[in-house]
Amino acid sequence: MRKLLAMLLTMIIIAVIAGCGTEQKVPSTNAGIEVDKQTYPDESETSSYDDEPIYPGEAYHPNFNETLQAQTFPALVNSKVKENLSNLSAEQAFEWVKEAELTYQTTMYRHAAYTEEQRAEILSWLQNYMSEEVIQQRAGKAFHPVEGGYRIIAAYYFQDFNIVSIENVVHLDVKQKDNVTTLIAELVVMVEQPITVVYKITTTDGVSKLTGYQFELGPVNYNN
Repeated sequence: MRKLLAMLLTMIIIAVIAGCGTEQKVPSTNAGIEVDKQTYPDESETSSYDDEPIYPGEAYHPNFNETLQAQTFPALVNSKVKENLSNLSAEQAFEWVKEAELTYQTTMYRHAAYTEEQRAEILSWLQNYMSEEVIQQRAGKAFHPVEGGYRIIAAYYFQDFNIVSIENVVHLDVKQKDNVTTLIAELVVMVEQPITVVYKITTTDGVSKLTGYQFELGPVNYNN
């Protein structure tokens, strides 16, 4: 009888210990899930920080005008035949787009804080690279009004993708008509997402500007 009681007591103790161990693992797992949600937010949506007022001094950018104007956009040039874009290669047009887009993005990083005056300066500066229509289509949507000025929101959604996120160039094509160069780029960006981007570049008196921008997910048959 004593042996039986001892065995039952031992089994009860083992069950209690096992139960305690199981209960300790559940909070640990739940905590890990919560941390993941906080660490990896959905960048396609605005965060609470996007609506935060600009704190004193946050929009202070030393020598803002001089620094902005020092960032010049490249000229679209045919490396084989200067000032003749009629036989410009798709690769040359794409290199121009990449260089110009990188210059554009230097002022458009997420959460950057700008005053109303600085926003006006940036939009004016962009006229060196984009037509007014494209400025409103892309850059105009990036400035999120908050107390004290503006913040740049939702990393790159306003331009559909980040030029530095290109993983692979699948195919490039270029069409030339009068002074308009149309570049069709089939690309693969992060997470192996295929996209097609169409850039219309108009060159007048040696100055090239982005005058059309079309973005589509996946490969697109473009015959226009």
